[in-house]
Amino acid sequence: MKGLVVILLIFIAGGVTYLTYSELQKQSAVDEIANRIIQSRVSDGLVAAGGPKAGISEYYNDYGKFPLSWNEARIPIDMVSLPGHIKGIELGDNGEIIIRYYPPALGLPAEVSEATLRLIPEPSSEATYLNWTCVPSGLFGKQRDILPATCWP
Repeated sequence: MKGLVVILLIFIAGGVTYLTYSELQKQSAVDEIANRIIQSRVSDGLVAAGGPKAGISEYYNDYGKFPLSWNEARIPIDMVSLPGHIKGIELGDNGEIIIRYYPPALGLPAEVSEATLRLIPEPSSEATYLNWTCVPSGLFGKQRDILPATCWP
């Protein structure tokens, strides 16, 4: 025997679908590409939050506390350019930045209601800079393969 053919049987709605190993590999590659596209769109939110992160860090360094609003921090959040798959960037408690996404625009199923990243600041031990932690929630909390590595739970 020169080669081994693996056949996978999938039962769908009473019918049987046969997939060979090479077809299975192709489907795996398609899934991987789709995940990478979603991952790059999720990364867009992290890039868009870069300016607000810097503004919150500067405010904290100047006043030793977190701002209560974008206006207080003098961050013109309405000037931040957001791609169509990002609903918005909000300021939460204690300087937290919340990035909300439109799940269908990311390429996620329409029934997914929430896809959110939270960037949580924590002052360094010397209190000279902030360490930021990315915390996924909603679907992102369950599906690591569509997140940038900095946000893996």
